[in-house]
Amino acid sequence: MSDLPPLQLPRTKGRSIFQIVGSIGFVLVGLLMVIGCLGSQPFEMVPFVIGLLAVVVFGFFGFLSVRMLLRPALVIDDHGIWDNTSGLSVGFIPWEQTLGFQPAKVLFNDFVAVFWADEQWAWAHMGSTTRLMNRLNRSMTPVGPISADMLKVTGPQLALMLLAQRRQRRPELPEVPGMPATAS
Repeated sequence: MSDLPPLQLPRTKGRSIFQIVGSIGFVLVGLLMVIGCLGSQPFEMVPFVIGLLAVVVFGFFGFLSVRMLLRPALVIDDHGIWDNTSGLSVGFIPWEQTLGFQPAKVLFNDFVAVFWADEQWAWAHMGSTTRLMNRLNRSMTPVGPISADMLKVTGPQLALMLLAQRRQRRPELPEVPGMPATAS
């Protein structure tokens, strides 16, 4: 183990608050649609279902956004990475389970893919909601990506930072061939 202090990366509060306000807005619109359909004659099924889906989906995303806002986004210490950057986050990732990091981008999402020593470890340590979200996103993202969207760094910067921290804190661990050089 090293003598390095834990490194905490702050979350960009503005974007988190924007997500929460947006979720509340869509939940309210969904509620208005549901209430409007319940009072209409004849009953309108399509707007009712759309409104109900808006309440459930955006209510869930709003809940996740509030939950993430109340926790540190990313903490790096000698034990590993405490990831709370997105709904796809595994949570605690021990250094022994990482072999490297690679920046990636899907649409507008900037994240870091983890090269897992054992990908099944990641699946086994996810909560049920996180597991479901990772399964739904499996075709677009790797398992347990670390999001840079809510951090004050880019995906490539974050990947290099994580790799450098891993090398400094646990130099004895193996890594995937081809990882870029980092400053010591």
